Amino acid sequence: TTSFGRICLSQYHQSAGKNVDVWSVRDFTALPLLQSNITHYIQLGLNTRCNSQEQAANAPTGAISSQT
Repeated sequence: TTSFGRICLSQYHQSAGKNVDVWSVRDFTALPLLQSNITHYIQLGLNTRCNSQEQAANAPTGAISSQT
């Protein structure tokens, strides 16, 4: 945990083979320093399915929006 964010890694009990560890990112939280008047926010998707070009092409894209 830092002042900017937190990354939690968890190791699966099932292994891909002898002496092979399998890790995944379970949780990621970005904790920005909040301003008194927030004017913009960002929403995005993250595709974590490695080696899957079809699913990467269909992944949602990010967007930046303004609040009025």
